Amino acid sequence: MNKDKILRAAQLANDDEGKRNTILKDQSIIFGFCSLGLLFILIIQLLHHESLNTVFFWFYLAV
Repeated sequence: MNKDKILRAAQLANDDEGKRNTILKDQSIIFGFCSLGLLFILIIQLLHHESLNTVFFWFYLAV
């Protein structure tokens, strides 16, 4: 292989790694917001003195 092909392959691999890191970061942010939303719903349920079955259901969904 000549140097140009090696350089091109290295640049493509580096670009793929950057895309993967971006996707993983976005997934972490989405998971955090979903967890925060479910926690908010759980707190609302507890403040409204809902039955324990409903609270356990929301907790099960959060996990």
